[in-house]
Amino acid sequence: MKDHIKNLKIIHEPSDIYDTVQLSSEFKDTYALSPIYYTAKVNPQYDIQKSLKNKNIPIRNPFLYKVKDAQLFGNSNLIATNGDELSLSGLVFNPNNSHKYFAGENDKFRVLQNGIVQVSYKKRLDFKNGFFLGGSDNFGHWLLNCVSRLNYLEFLDENIPIIIHDYMPQRFIDCLSYFFDKNPIIKIPKQTLCIFENLYVGTTSWFVEKNSEFWWNNDSIVFLNKGFTNNKVKKENKKIFLSRKTSSWRKIVNEDIIFSQLKELNFENVNIENLSINDQINLAFNSEIIISPLGASCLTYLFTDKGTKCITLSPRIPSAMFLADLYCGPINSLHKFIYGDITAKDDIIINSDYYIDQNIDWAKLCNEINVN
Repeated sequence: MKDHIKNLKIIHEPSDIYDTVQLSSEFKDTYALSPIYYTAKVNPQYDIQKSLKNKNIPIRNPFLYKVKDAQLFGNSNLIATNGDELSLSGLVFNPNNSHKYFAGENDKFRVLQNGIVQVSYKKRLDFKNGFFLGGSDNFGHWLLNCVSRLNYLEFLDENIPIIIHDYMPQRFIDCLSYFFDKNPIIKIPKQTLCIFENLYVGTTSWFVEKNSEFWWNNDSIVFLNKGFTNNKVKKENKKIFLSRKTSSWRKIVNEDIIFSQLKELNFENVNIENLSINDQINLAFNSEIIISPLGASCLTYLFTDKGTKCITLSPRIPSAMFLADLYCGPINSLHKFIYGDITAKDDIIINSDYYIDQNIDWAKLCNEINVN
C-alpha cells in the first residue's frame, strides 16, 4: 500500500489554533506550572519548588484544548487541525527532541525546514470523540506526561474514550485502571491517520520549552499517588534496594558492595522492572525505606505511603531532569540525595556511571527521623 504524505506546519501557541475548554479557577491554581530551579551542586529540591507559588515568578496555567475535525497521526503525539496546523508547546515533553513527538513513528516522520514536519500514513480511521493521553516508551514520561493528564477528565463526558498508542506495553496500560472504570480505551495503530470529530488534549504536568526551560507542577504527584494508593492499608515495613545493574547507563559501579552493606540491615534487592504495576505499588506502599539509584525506579516513590523514607543515589552532576525530591515532597514522603563521583574522565554527562562512597554509615542514615 502506497504511503500518503502530509506536511504539517508547527504553530508555537496552541491557543492560536485549538479551542480552549473552560477550567475552574481552583483547577488552574492547583495545576499551575512553575519553572524548575536547581543549582550547580544539587538537584531540584521540593522545598524550593513549593516556595515558588509565593514568589513573583512566571507561572503557566494548565490548558485543556478541543480540536475539531482533528488529525491524529498513528503512534505519534502530533495532533493537527483540518488545516494541517499543529502545536507542541506544553503538549509534548520536549519540542527539541523529535522522538518525544514522533514517538512510535520516529522512523517514518521527518522534521523539515521552516517549522514543517512531514508525516506519512497508509490508512485512515474515523472516530467521534476522544481524550488523548499520547504515549511514551519511557515509564517516567508515561506517568508524568500522559497518565497525569487524566486529571482533566472532570471537565469531559464521563464516558469519553481514552486515546493511547498500540505500541504501549501492557504494564504501562495497566496503570490506567487505577483512575477510571467507565471509559473505553482506543489504541491507535501505527501509520494510520485518525480523524476525530472532537479530540481533547491537556497541558502536560512536566515539559521543556524550546529555550530549555523546564516547567513542573507539584500537585500532579498528589493526583497520581492518590489514584495508585486509594484505600490501601499499610501491612508491612519493608526495606528495599532497587537494583540498576541491568541498565545500560548511569550505573553504580560498586553496586554489589553497597548492597552487601545494606543486606546486613535486612534490605531486599529488587529488580522493579520485573514486577507488575500492582506488585510495584504494593511493594512501595508497604516499605519503610526505599533506596534507589537515580532512574526510572525512582518513580516507585509515587506509590509510597506518607512518611516513607526514600534515598536516591545520584551522580554528582545535578540536572533539572533529576526530580526524585519532587516526587516525594508533595506526598509527604521523606527524601535525601546521596551523591556519588562520576567515573568517566571525559565526556561527563547525566547518564555517566558513578561510584558511591563505601564508608557511609547506612544504619545511622536510615534511622534518622528526617532524611531531608
